[in-house]
Amino acid sequence: MLDLDHFKRFNDTFGHDAGDALLRDLGQVLRENVRVSDISCRYGGEEIVLVLPDSSLEDTWQRLEQLRVLVKGMEIRHGDQLLGRITVSAGIAAAHKHGWTARELLQKADTALYSAKQMGRDRVIIYPVQE
Repeated sequence: MLDLDHFKRFNDTFGHDAGDALLRDLGQVLRENVRVSDISCRYGGEEIVLVLPDSSLEDTWQRLEQLRVLVKGMEIRHGDQLLGRITVSAGIAAAHKHGWTARELLQKADTALYSAKQMGRDRVIIYPVQE
């Protein structure tokens, strides 16, 4: 699970049109950087769920870390205005290791994501959280 850091503040500062543009830009980064067999979908608000079938936990962490760095390097624009940069936090849970159902996996990934936020954002955390 991937979440844009401080998205509400971004929306409040620059407006919902800019927030929508940011979400479109994030979608483009995901389309260009996930495999054809991977699934990325908006889960709610600014949360994105990624399903990476046949990926090891280490490969999943590396892929999300790569995406985190790519997003951090994006120059966010709305119209002609440069709005700055944004970061993402991510939580990872693995099928059959951390849960068997979608609900269990989403809950575990969300727990790891929450920990990434609590630890300062702009990071990728694997469930169970090691502090």
